[in-house]
Amino acid sequence: MDAHAKTPWPGTYLGRLQAVTVELRHIGAPASVEILLSRFSGVTAEQIEATLAALVLFGRVDKKGELFSAADS
Repeated sequence: MDAHAKTPWPGTYLGRLQAVTVELRHIGAPASVEILLSRFSGVTAEQIEATLAALVLFGRVDKKGELFSAADS
């Protein structure tokens, strides 16, 4: 069982993008709905999917769920 306390799901769109990006940096693993559901409270799988899709669209995450580093841009 992961001892990480769940973070409340942010109420704003930009807050969600930032929170997911920070969390992906913290865990150092490819993005997955299951991992992020275990890290955030008050969120649905559909909300996480939409946020990950936006991160792909904005070039922050590739289609495999890998976070691009600042050196990649």
